[in-house]
Amino acid sequence: MERQKFTAEKPETILDLGTGYSNIHLNITEMIEGIVDEDGKSKDETVWLADVIRVANPPHRDAIISAIVRDRFTDDFREAALRKGILDQKDSDYVLFNSYAEDVKKMVTDAGVIE
Repeated sequence: MERQKFTAEKPETILDLGTGYSNIHLNITEMIEGIVDEDGKSKDETVWLADVIRVANPPHRDAIISAIVRDRFTDDFREAALRKGILDQKDSDYVLFNSYAEDVKKMVTDAGVIE
């Protein structure tokens, strides 16, 4: 997932790119940025920052969560963490992975993606 800046307008949570993929915008924050226009005058401009991940259409909740988790952890790490967690739910890799997955689910829910 990468952080992007939007200047024209606040990005939609889900933007269908018309290519078979959608960009998912999460953790959208609004801020004021001082800029200099072409006349050399300073002015304030509203910009939005968002974490962006691309998923195949249709962009349903499980696919979004899975894409974010896969972006952070490799397949090998995820499998190993889950296997370690079966034996010891306090294993540091399992705790890290599980905590992140739960945080991602909350982040997606907070963005209004419920299906």
